Amino acid sequence: KVPNDTAVVFDGQRITYKELDEKSTALASFLIPSGAQTDDIIGIMLPRSLELIISIIATLKIGAVYMLINDTLPDERIAYMIKNSNSKIIISKKELTQNHNISLFNAKILNFGLDSQVMELPNIDNAKHLSVIYTSGSTGNPKGVLTKISSMINLMYSYINYIHANDYDNFLSTCNISFDMFSVEILLPLILGKTLILASDEEQKDPIAIGHLIIENNVQYMLATPSKIELLFLNKTSKKSLEGIKSLQIGGENPSQSFLRELVSLTNAEIYNAYGPTETTSCCYIKK
Repeated sequence: KVPNDTAVVFDGQRITYKELDEKSTALASFLIPSGAQTDDIIGIMLPRSLELIISIIATLKIGAVYMLINDTLPDERIAYMIKNSNSKIIISKKELTQNHNISLFNAKILNFGLDSQVMELPNIDNAKHLSVIYTSGSTGNPKGVLTKISSMINLMYSYINYIHANDYDNFLSTCNISFDMFSVEILLPLILGKTLILASDEEQKDPIAIGHLIIENNVQYMLATPSKIELLFLNKTSKKSLEGIKSLQIGGENPSQSFLRELVSLTNAEIYNAYGPTETTSCCYIKK
């Protein structure tokens, strides 16, 4: 609906919705002859980048399920996730895979590329699942949790109706890709036709860099843990950046009263406290 509007901003680069559509279709056309099918779980081992977002959208376009893999994990844990999920394809880059013993992975490693001839994509009306995320299991092994497409759609409607997400234009993403709310961070603005401001791996750990991202991109919506937001209190620039936020969702930790008092003194944003385990599609309770 908004092909010429900016879909994603990352590290000074911008891509429009038209470009995101074309690039993700090209990658999807690469996945099909590689053996990917509807409801297959496809691993994506890429850093926070435009390529990561393109890979997620491409996976969804063929009705497959994306599994994000943090490349800093030990080889044994990555191998466990691949085996346990029965993932046969991993999208990555040579500069990442060369740092791993890929013989342990028992999957086809596809080097990210957009050079395939565009082909007709399959009908995905029967696709049921969106993503799989591995949480820390109580037995010591990570536990894989499948997210249903219908459940994510239901959550998106909740964000539209309750926190009025459609009123905002620029959405910031700073969550670690291993965190279940990362999917919410990236899919919510893209579904609404808004702009996703994607922090790099380095930026998302640096409160000063986050503050600059908020100010330079007029960020209006963000979600984060209280401890991450509290880091913004420590620097003049990052503290000032909170003034422009219109909607702020906190979660993942219990916020202290002193934290909330300082936050309210620094911003006029609507503040929401949210909770939900991965099994409930990341969020099952939210209160203003």
